[in-house]
Amino acid sequence: ASATGSHQDMDDDEDDAGNTTLIIEPNREADSAEDTSGSFDDFDDLLGDDSDTDGDDSYLRGFEIIRQQLLDLLSKHRVTPMDVLGADFDPHFHQAVVHEPSATHREGEVTEELRRGYMLGDRLLRPAMVKVAKRE
Repeated sequence: ASATGSHQDMDDDEDDAGNTTLIIEPNREADSAEDTSGSFDDFDDLLGDDSDTDGDDSYLRGFEIIRQQLLDLLSKHRVTPMDVLGADFDPHFHQAVVHEPSATHREGEVTEELRRGYMLGDRLLRPAMVKVAKRE
């Protein structure tokens, strides 16, 4: 269909006047959004690490602004980060990496988000990697 896409992702549709319209399948949007979500992991890691700023808050503030702009861009395309802390573990939306005994949390409660999960509309784009409480 084009030099940059495969026929699996795109189809050409020609109208009566001979004009070609490119039709992009929904999975291509999801693939692009999933590729971008990894960048947020890097931003979150950078913003969470105060040791490299040496007291210069302008760098940190700059990264926060860029991160917010990227989140706004994804939001325009219906990609939203999942809110998982305190939720009950759901294998359809969460990937449990650690099960940890806890006296202060419910059995099966998500106690920590290790990697952010994302939704594309009402569809799971990427599961959240989480730590889950279990009985002691």
